Amino acid sequence: MNTSLGNRRLRLLAILNVAALCLLPAVKGLASTITKTDDTEIKIKSLRWNASERMFYLTRMDGSTTPLPKSSIKDMDIDEPPMWAVATQQLKAKNYDAALSALGSIASDYLMQGWDARARGLMAEIYTIKGDAKKAIIMIEEIPKADRPPEANLAYWKALLQTDRGPALKKELEDTIASGSREMAAAAYLMRGELNRTTGQKEAAVLDFLRVVIMFENVKALQPEALFKAAKVLDDLRDPRADELRTRLKTMYPGSIYANESKVK
Repeated sequence: MNTSLGNRRLRLLAILNVAALCLLPAVKGLASTITKTDDTEIKIKSLRWNASERMFYLTRMDGSTTPLPKSSIKDMDIDEPPMWAVATQQLKAKNYDAALSALGSIASDYLMQGWDARARGLMAEIYTIKGDAKKAIIMIEEIPKADRPPEANLAYWKALLQTDRGPALKKELEDTIASGSREMAAAAYLMRGELNRTTGQKEAAVLDFLRVVIMFENVKALQPEALFKAAKVLDDLRDPRADELRTRLKTMYPGSIYANESKVK
C-alpha cells in the first residue's frame, strides 16, 4: 500500500532524475541525417510527419521538399530541437509549467522523430513531481512501447506505483527483465524491489535490490540507490549485514546523495 511518505519520496526521486537529465550534454550535429533502407544518407534541414498519409516530408539542404515513406527509413539522426535548451533551463529552475509548455511544443513539432518521445518522458516526470501520476501515465501510454526512451519507462513505472497499479507495473517490469537492455533490466529489478517493499514483501524486495548490486555491478548509475535501499530493508528485517552495504556505499560512492543520507549504525 502506498503512503503519503512513499509518494513524497517518489516525487523527490523524480526531481533528482529530472535534474540528472538536465545535466546531460546537448546532442548537437552539423545537420540532421536520414539513412534510407538502401544505406544512402540524406542531409536535411527539417522533417515533418503527416499522420493521415503516414508519410514524412523532408526539407533538403537546398530548400526542396520531398515525401518519404516511413518504411523507406532505416535510421534518423535528428538535431536537437531549439526549444530543448529552453525546456531544460526551465526544469533546472523548477519552472515546471514553462517546461511543460516547451516540451509540449517539441512533442507536437517532432512527431515520430525520437524527440517527441523524449519530451513526453520528461513531461511525465514533471507530472509525477506535481503529484499527477494519472496524467503522467496517459502521457507515456501515447508513446508506442518500442519507441519509449529509458527515461519515459522509468517515469511510467513510478506513475504506476503511485496510482497503486501493482499488477500492471509488475508485468511491465517482468517484460523488461526478460527482454530489455541490461541497463533497463537493472532499473526494472530496482523498481520491482520498490514495488515489493511497498507491498510489504521485504524479503523479495531485498533480493531484488541485491540483484542490482551483484548481477549488475557494471551499471554504476544504479548502484548507490540499490545499496541504500537494500540496507534500509535489511534494517527492517533486523539483519546486521545492512551496515556492510552502507559502508560499501559510502566507500565506493562517497559523492552520491544516497551516501549522504546513509548512516552506519
